[in-house]
Amino acid sequence: MDSTDGPHKVKVSNGARSKEAVDKLVGEIEKSEAEARVLLRDLKKFFEVQDNIRKSEIKLVSGLRKNSTVSGAKSASAGLVTVIHRWSDFLQDLKSLVGKLDSASSDSLKEYLGLISTYRAGVKRLDNAVQDQARASARWKKVEKEGKYSVTTAKLAELTRELTEAEIAVDSLTAGLERKLQCVLDKSNEFFPPLMTTIAANQRELYQVSYKEYDCLSRVINQQSSISERELEERTRNLLMELDALSIVDKPKDAPSGVP
Repeated sequence: MDSTDGPHKVKVSNGARSKEAVDKLVGEIEKSEAEARVLLRDLKKFFEVQDNIRKSEIKLVSGLRKNSTVSGAKSASAGLVTVIHRWSDFLQDLKSLVGKLDSASSDSLKEYLGLISTYRAGVKRLDNAVQDQARASARWKKVEKEGKYSVTTAKLAELTRELTEAEIAVDSLTAGLERKLQCVLDKSNEFFPPLMTTIAANQRELYQVSYKEYDCLSRVINQQSSISERELEERTRNLLMELDALSIVDKPKDAPSGVP
């Protein structure tokens, strides 16, 4: 803190230094806001992938039923249908989970981004207050340089009041913004890491069955009408083994791996 000499001493806070702390917090807030928007974009892509896989699953089950006309192959194809439906149930559970997650995250993100907007307005007010303080300080220093005893007592009192009020405004806005911005940062640290972890776990589980495996199943289904019953049963058994290796067969419906 600096002070002037003479009969009227006025405390002058360092506005630039006070503003540094808030600027740092604002920078961190803007970084969190950018991460929030990226997260929303990724969440949208996540739903698009789910919808595409769901469409592939429906097409696959339809193809299985249509091509399961050979009596000996019906049971084998029915096994595949069961597996696919089991996986579909898991996908529905996952979709429900992410749907709830999306609802919660949307509300929280809306509140979070709203807070940022409010505090940006506060930062603007703080900038204005710092500028007012700088102007008041400049007027005071000009009077001091020219000789404060050459001005009236009333003018000196007015300058003192302006500078004091500007200092109080800056200190008050700075303290309030620091507290509120820190609360926003704490909220983002509490909200975003668990959300990202959950989505990452769900994505790992979802991608265990990729489009490559679906293409393989679809090709075999399309060939069913041109192969013998024995060949169909053999290929069906092989497919079931492949699905089992992907940890889909006999997976508990209520506790799919990778879903918290």
